Amino acid sequence: DCEKPDCLLKHGITVTVEVRFKPEKMIKNLINDVSAILFNVPLLFVGVDGTDAHDYYNADGSKAEWLLQGGVEYIYKNNFPVLATYPRVSSQ
Repeated sequence: DCEKPDCLLKHGITVTVEVRFKPEKMIKNLINDVSAILFNVPLLFVGVDGTDAHDYYNADGSKAEWLLQGGVEYIYKNNFPVLATYPRVSSQ
């Protein structure tokens, strides 16, 4: 939903993430590392950060196998909610 850094995330929306990547070597599993920077302090996204990143696909859009090969392009896709429990700050 955001094409460049400093994305504004509003409470109650669901954020869509799509990242293309090409690992240099074989990867057996990926872990989500999802946070926001708020006043130079990382704020972890509860329920997303530290979870298995199993939503990855081949470049043609088909579901990828659990073992990712080095030198092959993949696409990671995920959705996560911006919870009401996250701090509310002004973007001004």
